[in-house]
Amino acid sequence: MKTAVRVLMLVVSLWLSGGMPAWSQTVQLASYDYPPYMLGGTLPGSPGPVVQVVREAFRRAGIPIEITFYPFQRAKRLVEVGEVGGIFTLKVTPERERQFMFSHEPLLQQEYVFYAQADSPLVFSGDLHKLPNVVMGLVTATSYGNRFDEFSKTLPATQKDYSNSHEANFRKLIAGRIPLIICSRQVGDAILRRLEATHKIKVIGPPVEVANSYLMFNPSVVAPATIIEFDNQLHAMRKDGTFQRIFDNYFYSMRKPP
Repeated sequence: MKTAVRVLMLVVSLWLSGGMPAWSQTVQLASYDYPPYMLGGTLPGSPGPVVQVVREAFRRAGIPIEITFYPFQRAKRLVEVGEVGGIFTLKVTPERERQFMFSHEPLLQQEYVFYAQADSPLVFSGDLHKLPNVVMGLVTATSYGNRFDEFSKTLPATQKDYSNSHEANFRKLIAGRIPLIICSRQVGDAILRRLEATHKIKVIGPPVEVANSYLMFNPSVVAPATIIEFDNQLHAMRKDGTFQRIFDNYFYSMRKPP
């Protein structure tokens, strides 16, 4: 990844100049409510497996962090203006990669699917260009993977209905205000459980795409060496099984009866 090469070059430069940072400074990170992966204190218990993974990777690195939850658009803006050092999770896009740095190791891999009302006649064959010409619910400034992102650019504005969150889109769908939305399957299913509406909504067709999401850093705030060290620990967690164990334990606990 080009970003990783740029980070490595910066680290070497800092090392040669004696400018490698100490780990004493707390890294401020932003996140947002994205069930079941990041819960932000909206529900009792675990904050979600991705939050646990991020905390553990920084703990192993000996780097203090503070994670604050915001509405998605605000969290993204805070990183852009440098008020916090990073945000998780986001997908890599060419526009973002020109300004920010991403962890090399992904935090999430998600299937993106279309949701419609349970009695909807809409179908999706797997070919985006054969989708019915209906209004589609999207979240502002959100990537759904390269395939869908490119396709959405070809849609007229009248076919795109934007909200500030995935939950807002599901509420519109449930109320019949829009006929179709796209969302990560795990996230969509978690939102439907939260809204007690699993019987009202269905997935139509196969996944549109399987996409990775990462921790995105503002390199003017977070030292390149910090990004490298986070990546090293995240890689080690995958290798020793901790990464998968955190996810497995979380989803096992969700299945246990109360």
